[in-house]
Parts: sequence; C-alpha cells; structure tokens
Amino acid sequence: MAYANKDRRNATSAARKAKLGRTIDFDYVIPTGKNVGMTVRALFLDKMAKSPDKCWHWLGKLFSNGYGSFQSRGVDHLAHRVSFELFHGRKPSGLLMHRCDNKQCVNPAHLAEGTHADNHKDMVQKGRVKTLRGTATARGVLDERDILKIRARRAAGEMCRDIAIDYPVKANHISRITTGARHAHVKENKNMTPSEYIKLAMRTNNDMGYEKNLVHAAMLLSSESGEVASEVKRMFAYGKPIDITNVKAELGDVMWGIALMCNTLGLTLEEVMRGNIAKLEARYPGLRFDPDKAINRDTAAESEAINKVM
Repeated sequence: MAYANKDRRNATSAARKAKLGRTIDFDYVIPTGKNVGMTVRALFLDKMAKSPDKCWHWLGKLFSNGYGSFQSRGVDHLAHRVSFELFHGRKPSGLLMHRCDNKQCVNPAHLAEGTHADNHKDMVQKGRVKTLRGTATARGVLDERDILKIRARRAAGEMCRDIAIDYPVKANHISRITTGARHAHVKENKNMTPSEYIKLAMRTNNDMGYEKNLVHAAMLLSSESGEVASEVKRMFAYGKPIDITNVKAELGDVMWGIALMCNTLGLTLEEVMRGNIAKLEARYPGLRFDPDKAINRDTAAESEAINKVM
C-alpha cells in the first residue's frame, strides 16, 4: 500500500512539473469568467503599470513571498518569469534576478538570467545575506522576543538569577544579554507592518458578530475622524497650536476602526493599500497629480483597477 501511495505521489509530482514547465500560449482566448474574450497576453499586460522609476509594477495577486502571481489556464506562474517569456519569446534558463531588487517588478529590462551561485553572489554584494543567530542556529535556545523580554525585566529591576528561572540559560548568560555582551544584534523593532497592526489591535476587540462589528467600525471611523477635524478646527478658528499628541491618538483610533473593518470583511490592509495605489494609477497615470483628472474621473476604470488587485 505504501509503495502504491508513493508511486501516486511521484506521478502527481511529475505531472505537475510537466504542467509548470510548459510554454504559455499568450494568444489563448479566455472562454469564461470576468476576463472572457481577452487573450492571455492582453490580460497580463493589463495587470501591470509602468512608473517613473522604470519599474513595471505588478498589480495582480502576489505569492506569499512577495513575488507577483499570474494564473494561466489553472496554473500559477511567477509574473516576472511570464514577462521574460512574453518579451523574449522563450522561457528563462535558470533563475531570474531582479536588478532593481523590486520583487513586484515585471520589466524585462530589469531581469537577468543566472544561477543559484550568481544569485547568492548578488545577495552578498547587496548585503542581503543574513547570518544565522539565536534559534535559527542548531544550538540557539532564545529567540529575539525572549531577548527583548529579558532586557525589559532586567530594566524593571528583576535580578538575573530570578529571570534565569524562566529560561534554559544560567544567570551569567542573562547578565551578558542585558549588558550587550551577548545577542547585541537584537534590536527593538519599532517598525510595524499593516498585518501585524491588525493582529495586535484585534486582540482588544469585543467581537459582536459580523453586522454589529461593521456598524461599530463605521461609527468609529466617523466619530474619530470628527475628532481629528475638531483639532484642526481649533487651530483654524481660534488660532490654537495643533496638539500633536492628541492628533496621533485620534489617528490611532481611526486606524483601529480600519483594522476592525478589514478584519470583519476578511480584507488585509496590504490589499486595501495596493488597491488604493492601483486606483490612483488609473486616475493619474504615472502617479502624477493632474487637476483636470482630479475633477473628471473615470470611476469605472478606477473600480476595475481595484478589482484586479482584490
């Protein structure tokens, strides 16, 4: 039985590799769905936008690693490899490296064929090779979160021997961590991704169900935006200086409302942001403001651009 399952897996793997390795038919006309009647070539070209920095930004879906994803006849392809094949008339031999270091760029002029060794050399030259530390190594027992917690507890006055009780290291190791003699590479990361923000913010959400969550988010966005407007009104009407701390707090509440709305609707903040940029690209080609286009908007084109990202 085990041999039969293994044979089936091998056959499936071989079939998948053969499917992925086939040449894309760019003249194929899509027979059904929202893109019916379009050729694969037209659909691909429709999902990218050229920008002043010479990159051709991919507006379609992304793989989890950040590279563009283009589906053709049921197979997901790396968008930059599809672009190479489209403009060069052949599949790339080996790896494709981005000269611009922009994963979402599909400009064939920014793509270079190479080997794994070439790619590693390029990463070293650009300082993108990370040294394994902490739990990433075979002997590591403390990760970066542990290091930051240890430092915070020591700064609060706890003794090293008391902190060591909670970790598989000795008190002298705790001491060396807090003095910077060990794990000096671990720095507090003050940056936060949109996904991280939503995940942390929603820990404070009192889930009331789909409809009530939407109403809560909508009312919160309205009321907290009004608070920001009130702060600006006090400056405009009464000549008072802007209270930056208060504005920051109110903008944070607006962000919390956005997080609740996204979380309830199953949206990621990243796709909302990408959708907004796609809409602006549709309104202002090249992302250059035009007062005439600001008034005479093509709302249908803007909605289409957003839907392509979603």
